[in-house]
Amino acid sequence: MRVSASLKAAVQRFWDNKPCGAKNTTAEPGTRAFYEDIEAHRYQEEFHIPLVAEFNEHFGQKVLEVGCGLGTDGRQFARGGAKYIGCDLSPQSLARAHRGFDLFSLPGDFLCADAENLPFPDASFEFVYSHGVLHHTPDTERGIREIHRVLRPGGKAIVMLYARESFSYVVGAQTVGRVRLEWARWRMGRESFNRFVGLSPEHHGWLPNWVVINNTTDGLGNPLSKLYTAGQLETMFSVFRDVHLEKHYFPRRKIPLVGPRLPRSVAYWLGRTMGSFWYIKAVK
Repeated sequence: MRVSASLKAAVQRFWDNKPCGAKNTTAEPGTRAFYEDIEAHRYQEEFHIPLVAEFNEHFGQKVLEVGCGLGTDGRQFARGGAKYIGCDLSPQSLARAHRGFDLFSLPGDFLCADAENLPFPDASFEFVYSHGVLHHTPDTERGIREIHRVLRPGGKAIVMLYARESFSYVVGAQTVGRVRLEWARWRMGRESFNRFVGLSPEHHGWLPNWVVINNTTDGLGNPLSKLYTAGQLETMFSVFRDVHLEKHYFPRRKIPLVGPRLPRSVAYWLGRTMGSFWYIKAVK
């Protein structure tokens, strides 16, 4: 329990200092331009999200987003008429998400909450959404059970988790990512690098796989990320009565020269076959 609490605190600090999407704008935080830039970049780069997330299909429904970040997707649910509640472990992200809703005159409620211990009664929501969050909490399976618990019978969840069978893992993490980490280890010095990524100061040689995954998925210093196979996800979501998996997102902007020139149709096909994100659509 102490290890889990310490790890969650590290996760909270990381995302407090690095709100999701904030790196994609130079606008002053908290301004309309700040939110508009982040939103435009998100749906241009990850153009599959509006196709998958069902933003406009929950009019009048109680919708919970577990890990709302800056509220970028949350604003789309609110615009679609959902009764939206966003929760997040990061107080800094929550404050900015709330600010964004106020700026655009959108209704929504926010609270600081742990995905593994959602502060809601059983069967509270018709729809629960969580995009790229539960792979950053120590007990992902418990977070999935919590989503199941707060859903009403017949309610639906859409959850995004990182895919192990992906171009990003094989090439991005295990090839290019390892080279970049070795460069960081040389630049920072072995002992400083080790402490920064959670290794013992004495460690040298081959970097453990968990260090590579953590520090190549969301940046150097990220304390926790996990990747999943389709089989693992089917087991983890077995508490639901109907589960559908689909893969999306090919990171074309990370491929020099060729990537940015890929037509959207080709990038979409690559995402469906070797994409970085699993989307789990599950009905209670």
